[in-house]
Amino acid sequence: MTIRFEASDGIASWLEELSGEATGSSLAEFRPDIVITSIESDLEGLGQPESEHVQHWVDQATQTVGAVKDKTGANVFWMNTTTVDSREHVSNYHGAAEETRSLRIQRLSLALVGLSHELGISVIDVDRVLAEIGLDHLQDDAARNAVIRQEVFRVLEDYGYFDDRPIAVQVGQQSKGES
Repeated sequence: MTIRFEASDGIASWLEELSGEATGSSLAEFRPDIVITSIESDLEGLGQPESEHVQHWVDQATQTVGAVKDKTGANVFWMNTTTVDSREHVSNYHGAAEETRSLRIQRLSLALVGLSHELGISVIDVDRVLAEIGLDHLQDDAARNAVIRQEVFRVLEDYGYFDDRPIAVQVGQQSKGES
C-alpha cells in the first residue's frame, strides 16, 4: 500500500502536479493507493462573496478528484480542520463585515460532505476528533497531529488497508493489470 499525503498550496496546485508541469514528475507516475489532503491550504483563498468562492472551490475539487481517480485509481481522503480559533471572540455573525476563519471552515466542511456524497471520497473529520478529546488537553501541534494521525489510521483500518488480503478496489485493479 502506498499513501501520498498532499500538503500543497491548495487544489489548484494538484492539477499542475497531475499533469507533471510543476515538478517534472506527476502523481500519476507515483500511483499511490491513497491520496490524503486537507482543506487547510484552501482557507485563506476564500473571500467575499462567500458562496461564489465555495462553489469555485467545489468545482476545482471535483475536477481534481476526477483527475486523481482517472490517472491513479487512488482513493481520496480529505481532512477538514478544527473550527476552534482562540483568537476569535464572535458572539453574533449578523452584519459582520468580514467572515471569520471558523465560519469559513464550516462552509468548506459542509461543501466537503457534499463532495463525499457526490464523488465517493472519504472525509477525515478532524474537527470532530479534536472536539471529542478537547483542545484544552492538546496544547501543542505535536499532540494534535498525533491524534489526527491516529484517526487517519483508524479510518484506513476500517477500509481494510491493513488486512492480509487486498481490499475490493485493489482486487479490481489487479484483475485489470493495473497494480
